[in-house]
Amino acid sequence: MLKLQAIKYQDRELLRDTSLEAMANDEWEKMISESTARSHNRQYFEIFIVTEGDTVVGYVSLYAHSPHIISCGSEIKPQYRRQGYAYQAESLVLKMSKSLGYTVAVAYIRESNSASIRLHEKLGFEQDSAFVNDKNNEMRLYIKAL
Repeated sequence: MLKLQAIKYQDRELLRDTSLEAMANDEWEKMISESTARSHNRQYFEIFIVTEGDTVVGYVSLYAHSPHIISCGSEIKPQYRRQGYAYQAESLVLKMSKSLGYTVAVAYIRESNSASIRLHEKLGFEQDSAFVNDKNNEMRLYIKAL
């Protein structure tokens, strides 16, 4: 059964094969501190390790944009992709977000990330707009009422 657990400092080794592995030590410490405090830039923020039994398959994060709007994002390790883990993890955090009082979820997805686009559409997100971000990436904004 898929579970989410709050991230801890010592979990770094468990997140090999994810983008978090490349973080500098000070960035990692800041992220863990903010997740533990559930606050980044005075907004709700939290990261969870995604596990299946004793196996860490990835992570999922939540970040509030306002008292009513939250974004979620997941990263599943390459060897566990296409097995439904991202769908299950994001479904769990969306339910959690609703219970915390959020009413709208958003996702910013690179145009080239077809797997994430399919995932969010399967979760019931609808495309709102397309734009180019400050890193010159073509992006899509997806929105879902909770």
